[in-house]
Amino acid sequence: MIWALRMVEDLAEDILAAAAERLRMSTIAGTNAATPAGLVMLRAFLERIVTEQQPFPSIWNGEHRAATTYVAALTAASRQQVGGLLGREGWAAYIRRHPGPCPLDITIAGRIDNRPWRQVIDFGEVATLLRHLATACFVVVAYLTGMRPGGNGAELQLMQHSAGSVLEEAGARGERTGGWFATEAPLGR
Repeated sequence: MIWALRMVEDLAEDILAAAAERLRMSTIAGTNAATPAGLVMLRAFLERIVTEQQPFPSIWNGEHRAATTYVAALTAASRQQVGGLLGREGWAAYIRRHPGPCPLDITIAGRIDNRPWRQVIDFGEVATLLRHLATACFVVVAYLTGMRPGGNGAELQLMQHSAGSVLEEAGARGERTGGWFATEAPLGR
């Protein structure tokens, strides 16, 4: 419970910032048109990687593959240009030999023992971190409200139904209908 609360209170800001940055980059990559200027920037990016023997931004999906969306967002090339050029020029072997990270341009604010909990958050790990954060949120809310998961979710459905009817009845009587809330329980702080 303590680590779930730490994740929600101390690390969520970084995870949500990473999710926003990934979405921003994905949107840019998805809207980049295939232009000669984008292709020039892509070729310069690839030349720098080879010349300096840098690792190639990659994702793991059973094997290291090019992080096409990430590269497209960095270079202003379209995803089709990135995928096409990498496929035609045989980059798969280079990527397998030199896989690299896809660091997101965010400032890490969360701390554990007064040190940043991470140096960077990678483009490819955002979905996993969001799932962990959602799980931590569920643990905290379930603990603070006394809600427990059931085999068929009947308790949650009952709470949702009860909350709706209570709020509707209160609203009909002209009472405040601010909704449900949970207070933070003391956890040895």
